[in-house]
Amino acid sequence: MGRRNNPEYSQVTALVPKALAQRLRIFCVENEIQITEAVEVAIEEFLDRRQTPSRKTKKGDE
Repeated sequence: MGRRNNPEYSQVTALVPKALAQRLRIFCVENEIQITEAVEVAIEEFLDRRQTPSRKTKKGDE
């Protein structure tokens, strides 16, 4: 089952500057990863750095 049809996943949409989108596409091609994977990791790292320890949840604890 792909992520699109997986009930454990939710679609997220964002508008970013064209230059940032281009960097993301190039990075993903060069590293042979899907944009979805890069965005998922980026969001997790962003939230982990900014959340207080008491608010952090482990993957799957939601």
